[in-house]
Amino acid sequence: MNKRLIVRSMISLWIGMSILVITGCGRTLTSESPIDEMNGGEQMTEQLLGDAIISNEKNGSVKIVYTVKNQSEEDVELTFPNGLKADYILYDEAGNKKAKYSEDVFTTMAVEHLTLHPEEELTHEFVIRHLKSGTYSVTLFLNVAGKKGKVTKSFTI
Repeated sequence: MNKRLIVRSMISLWIGMSILVITGCGRTLTSESPIDEMNGGEQMTEQLLGDAIISNEKNGSVKIVYTVKNQSEEDVELTFPNGLKADYILYDEAGNKKAKYSEDVFTTMAVEHLTLHPEEELTHEFVIRHLKSGTYSVTLFLNVAGKKGKVTKSFTI
């Protein structure tokens, strides 16, 4: 009888842990988390320069090439809380949030470290589909504490 109770407890524990792992895989840490204390605060914002090239594609889509360059003379250490290295928030011309990339993708939950050497760039491409005609703005940033390499660009469909 005691052996049965132990087996049931182990099965319940295994199922509970599996549920926690599965439901946690799509979550993204936001800048309001304790990871804000990492990566050197505002000094890094001055070291990293963000830019974006936006091109209209077919059927209400845009392609965004987002680049962050280490413009300092020193290496910059970046710590990503998960597999998502860059993110964006899309706004319509009234300032209403229309989309956030990290809310629509699943990422690994493994912390990743990256060293960006002087003059080195980190590039990420996004495609935003099914946009109606109008003017939009997109804010792009690295998925690290303080949203480093932040840049906002406007475009019209």
